[in-house]
Amino acid sequence: MSVSPRNNLILSLLVLIAAICASISSYLYFSRLGVTNIYGDGLYHLNTARKMVDSSLPTLWDRYVQLGSPWLPLPHLLMLPFIGKDYMWRTGLAGGIVSMISFVIAAFLVYKLALAYYSDRTENAQRVALISAAIFIFNPSNLYMQTTPMTELPFMVIFVAGIFALQIWAMNQKLRWLMASAFLLTLGTITRYEGWALLPFAGITVLLASNRIGWRKLIDGGIWGIIAAVGPVYWFWHNWAIYGNALEFYNGPYSARGIYGRSNGSYDWVNVSYHSIKGSLLVAAVTAILCVTLAVFVLGISGYITEIYNRFAWRPASRKRFVIDAYVREFIAKRQEWSRYLPTFLLIIPFCFLVYSLYRNEIQIIPLAMISLYNVRYGLMHLIPAAIFAPAVIFLCNAKRRGIVLALVGLVVALQYGIIAHDGLLKMEIVQEPLRNNVNSPEWRNKEKLDKFLLEHPPKANILMESGYLGSSVLKGGLQFRDIIYDGDARFYKIDREIPSDVQTVIMKDGDSLWQKFHDDPAFNKEFHSVFTSPGNPILIVYERKNPS
Repeated sequence: MSVSPRNNLILSLLVLIAAICASISSYLYFSRLGVTNIYGDGLYHLNTARKMVDSSLPTLWDRYVQLGSPWLPLPHLLMLPFIGKDYMWRTGLAGGIVSMISFVIAAFLVYKLALAYYSDRTENAQRVALISAAIFIFNPSNLYMQTTPMTELPFMVIFVAGIFALQIWAMNQKLRWLMASAFLLTLGTITRYEGWALLPFAGITVLLASNRIGWRKLIDGGIWGIIAAVGPVYWFWHNWAIYGNALEFYNGPYSARGIYGRSNGSYDWVNVSYHSIKGSLLVAAVTAILCVTLAVFVLGISGYITEIYNRFAWRPASRKRFVIDAYVREFIAKRQEWSRYLPTFLLIIPFCFLVYSLYRNEIQIIPLAMISLYNVRYGLMHLIPAAIFAPAVIFLCNAKRRGIVLALVGLVVALQYGIIAHDGLLKMEIVQEPLRNNVNSPEWRNKEKLDKFLLEHPPKANILMESGYLGSSVLKGGLQFRDIIYDGDARFYKIDREIPSDVQTVIMKDGDSLWQKFHDDPAFNKEFHSVFTSPGNPILIVYERKNPS
């Protein structure tokens, strides 16, 4: 069913306007509540980008290596145009604006993808696409996360853009769309690791959906594969060049595996998912439901199954008896027909990757509010397939009733979102996770005392400190990385038992490398004296040189 270009333009503009208004309004709302920059990971993302522009490091390579590992680099690079402004860095807006722009573009692409996918199925394709866009735009968890300097929204926009380009190519077979999809999906591989899981399935889809014959089909696959492989190849090189280990992001000390290995069993309860398909599916489903809501999750699963049947249920002419070879012949004969819409079904791959990662214990999630909350936000990106496929439940009824059923879908979603808003947006698990683990934790409050001291008594440069655990105090304590010798600076590792004379302040946390070297060292205590010691745990100490030069 063709779509009126004029109506499509008007509705596209309406989707963009709605997304922009929702994005700005939610940022103003959540920033007023002070919760836009409370994720610990978000603070580290901001600092990673800030180190690249606010540093006394001498060479471009020294600044580049601040990207480190295992976090993928693109979200930090996208912050660079904004991170140089102190206000945008310290408030988190430098990352928040990247998420907000990503949110708006992703909303537009959700609409366009739904419109393309359903355009041959119903006269209501525009209304169906509007419902998909509305599910995405007004989802409460999505509205919150797009105000934060986290990586979810940048990945979601690249993810849906790559699938959209692949879907358009499958429909029109134009090379530029194939190359665009490969480029976008390789960007996804340097944004979040879910993008890595998508590549092999997208590659198979390219081979199936190509209308070219014989070896020419391999040309499409080869062009796509060469471009798509750039991201992973680059990341292997990055880790090898900096750490001498191409798999540093996977098995290094700061990888998810490395962190879990040092946790001393603090996540033992999540072994319910380890090597258990049922347990992994349960944890993944609960995590997705907490982010996309129960109604949207159920509608999305129902719509996805409905579309699998509608697109891939082959019906041989003879129905007298079940003959498997007849179905196989029908499958092959109609390859071009069913493969034309196969790219959109790839939206489910990140959910499958989540289940696989839980099964392998590569990631840990605690989605039970009564026990704890950890990595609940991993469920948010499943909002895209849920939004695209939720309206497909209208095809469970006859054509005359589809308009009514579509209206009911919109009403159910609106009621679900309304209930969450009525109960209080701060009660959402995706907000409660950083509130409980950070803002309301004893450690966070202990660091706030250090931050307050640093703001009231600006320390003298140069400052010697680690930028991992204490990195948030650089941001919140009014410090500048150019005044700090930190891990990530080659000078930091050259300091052994004698601190350079140009270092006037040392900040340490009990147990960190500086504590181990200097806390009980008589020579150090002869040169430096403590001017601040935190009253809680862990112990945080600020030392100043007794006779500053």
